[in-house]
Amino acid sequence: FHVDNELGNLNVRDNQYSDALPYYEQALELVDELGEDYEQEKPSILTNIARILTKQKKYEEALELLEESLEIRRNSTDPDKELEITRSLVAVAEVLVEMEELEEAISTFEEVLSRRLEYNKEEPNDLTVAYAHYHLARAYRADEQHGESAAHFEEALRIWTIILEPNHENLGQCS
Repeated sequence: FHVDNELGNLNVRDNQYSDALPYYEQALELVDELGEDYEQEKPSILTNIARILTKQKKYEEALELLEESLEIRRNSTDPDKELEITRSLVAVAEVLVEMEELEEAISTFEEVLSRRLEYNKEEPNDLTVAYAHYHLARAYRADEQHGESAAHFEEALRIWTIILEPNHENLGQCS
């Protein structure tokens, strides 16, 4: 399944989404056949398929897969599952933005930010916190809430300025 997943990733990098889909579907089939011991491999494959479905504007199908991915991650016994949960939530929110369900997308991105801040209490200037602000800012911008958008872009930029090299590409994304 790793090889199929990586072949799918290569096709996605080349914008060959329809070519990538069968590889991801094969990887998912193999993980299902391997059983419960491989359940934790499933969310990333489901997310990969959902991203393709989103590109194809099959939003409802994409959301179903992302909800399944999120459920698996929430039920995981992995002590580091929090980052994976927030990754799933970001993927869900991105689809909601594409669907123009902006209120729900903003709410989901706010949950991501809240979870990242809680998880990083000791180090609030974390890269994942900056990205949470950045995603939330983009959702607010899409909803034409420019004051909220600017505040979150500024916070993302503040954090990135602290932790990234001075000429890093992310620093230009918020200015």
